[in-house]
Amino acid sequence: MTREEAKKWGKEIQALAEGKTIQIHSHGPSWLDISDPSWNMDSEYRIKPESKLEPFDSSDTLLTLIVVRKSDGARFLITGQTQKYVLIINEWISYGDLLNSYEFLDGIPCGKAVDE
Repeated sequence: MTREEAKKWGKEIQALAEGKTIQIHSHGPSWLDISDPSWNMDSEYRIKPESKLEPFDSSDTLLTLIVVRKSDGARFLITGQTQKYVLIINEWISYGDLLNSYEFLDGIPCGKAVDE
């Protein structure tokens, strides 16, 4: 790699070293994940944008779903849901607290993606 290439792709190379996903520009508006970039000067690369999340709301059906508390890994069943809260055991938890403190069994956050 030349000095010029290192200058052009320095942030992306550092991000790759940190384990972030790099994307290459494809035809049209598409970007594709790439595991082993060639750092070709004629290509466009970027660090894959991180998804933004917002809390669920009452329009999202969460009853009977199992969530995991991030702090200790304890698992809970959601047994109630209102306009502002979900019921876990005997405690009403806001949708914001659900997003910040819990995740689903597969590690997916308890929130929904926001289109940017």
